Amino acid sequence: MKTKKKSIAGFAILIYFLIAILVIVILKFPTADRITDDSGDVAEVKQGTELLSRYESQDTAAVEKEVRSVRAAVAQRAALAASARGESAGEADLSTAFAEAVVMGDSQAEAFEAYQVLPSQSVAATIGRSIVTADEDYQETVGRNPRQVFITYGMNDCLIYNGDVQKFIDAYSDLISRLQTDIPGVQVCICSIIVPSDAAVAKKPALAGVTAYNVALQQLAVQKGLVYVDASSLIRPELYAPDGLHMSKSFYQSWAYYMASCAGLI
Repeated sequence: MKTKKKSIAGFAILIYFLIAILVIVILKFPTADRITDDSGDVAEVKQGTELLSRYESQDTAAVEKEVRSVRAAVAQRAALAASARGESAGEADLSTAFAEAVVMGDSQAEAFEAYQVLPSQSVAATIGRSIVTADEDYQETVGRNPRQVFITYGMNDCLIYNGDVQKFIDAYSDLISRLQTDIPGVQVCICSIIVPSDAAVAKKPALAGVTAYNVALQQLAVQKGLVYVDASSLIRPELYAPDGLHMSKSFYQSWAYYMASCAGLI
């Protein structure tokens, strides 16, 4: 039995390694047809050999984490490219990708359903919602027993906590722990708070703290070993809605695709 488990683990590591190498090759050599014998190629081969040795000494979880990081980088580039063209990234695959996932949060999450980017069963959100008023969304999410939960709270919390980042993080951490207890095996993903426009911050100065809240959320993700979905690089001035707080449909399409890619759903 132990031999069989080791064999399965070894096979999983090999698969993850091959995927990682394939992605790296595509990213670094998009036009290369073959490897020549010049010094640059020899150095790359040596680098690949060293990478193989490193993977041989890692366990499956570590390799999977690194591959997920590479996939996230690729997903981000695809989403950025689509956003720059005013298009969506992977729109046709979203319903399938989120079939067993739920995005819970405030109006930013509600927009996925409002714009029909995601089906209603994949969204548990209400306009004006915050971490402290999320119980209804929480119960709805737990009732669906999803495999993945993406949390997008934060915009309204910046106003409620008014700079008390640690208090916000404590409440956020508690929500994650409850989800992991009530939905055994669930994959929780932390999403960055959408950075508002300068005009919106001028009207609501407390929103100037969004960056600090996002730094804390990223640190929380690292501490808990969770996926952190940073949407900041997808934001462009022309994608803001008139209020400077919400975004256009194309942004939410790219953001959903990026979420799915970071979580390994596509």
